[in-house]
Amino acid sequence: MPPRLGPFTVADAARHDPTPGVERWQETAMLSWYDARTRCGGYHHVDLQPAADRSCLWSWTVLDGAVAGKFQSLNLPLRPGTEVVDPPVGPTRVRTIEPFARYQLAVAQPGGATEDVDLEVVTPVLHHAMPGDDAGPDAPEREHRGAADYGSAGTGHYEVLGRVRGTVSDGRGTTREVDGWGFHDHSWGPRTYGGLTATHRWVHMAFGPDLQASLYSIGTDTDRRVYGFVVRDGRVSRVADVEVEVTIATDGHTPRRCAGELRDTAGRSQAFTGEVHVASVSTHDGGYFVTDAYGEFRLGDRVGSGLLAVRERATPSAEHRRVLGEHDTGSP
Repeated sequence: MPPRLGPFTVADAARHDPTPGVERWQETAMLSWYDARTRCGGYHHVDLQPAADRSCLWSWTVLDGAVAGKFQSLNLPLRPGTEVVDPPVGPTRVRTIEPFARYQLAVAQPGGATEDVDLEVVTPVLHHAMPGDDAGPDAPEREHRGAADYGSAGTGHYEVLGRVRGTVSDGRGTTREVDGWGFHDHSWGPRTYGGLTATHRWVHMAFGPDLQASLYSIGTDTDRRVYGFVVRDGRVSRVADVEVEVTIATDGHTPRRCAGELRDTAGRSQAFTGEVHVASVSTHDGGYFVTDAYGEFRLGDRVGSGLLAVRERATPSAEHRRVLGEHDTGSP
């Protein structure tokens, strides 16, 4: 069955033309996957910035529960092409075999670690404005704000989850066959990394071909934004609220585990937990700093794998400043 594309067309799986005069316009793509059984995975995030004439990449490979290879650069050449990550960006290449349905990831890290895996999508195309199947066939589209502005003309964001199969190697004789779950998203529009989020918790988790979820709790300097999706047997429920409590290691940033609860727009609540196996940090412009972690997740009685992304707040929020202002004693 062909994927349900919502407001998108097959052309939206490829690169887009920048919005004229928007210096912060960029195009981003992420392919992230993890196999909790073998403790292998990969995290790959690319942004193409035409106004700055550069590409940026976060890329790291996991083998046997440890980071086997890592590459980060915010100053790679912007190469012409029709796909977002083909031609390759740094050591990472993502080929679209079938738009919105199947992708091929090939990674050759500088230290020798490699990934050669396919992502086969099992969810509908998920996007901010979709009402969710639980809202009924006549429900209007709902616009939920995410980390950036992807609701106006010339912008877009979609995401999918699916099954990942292939091999991972450390380049020194150890190779693992993997069978896990992955996430792919694609966005285009204005983005400023320094002001992208003040704090966030993002969770992507999958428990089989019949159950997946992507959850987002985002704090800015002025508000909190929540959105996400739970997909059960291909039917999408919108997330109305999500709470994610994270245990942080003594370094002040690396997550060790999480526990939370999600509530969908039909009023159903469900608890989930995650135990981290491995984590790594990434940075970007404007002091942006985030830690992403892979591990084993539980949702109800289901056990699966997934990603936990954490950014801790480093400056007071608007509410914090209000409280501080009420109690200001004249300190500098």
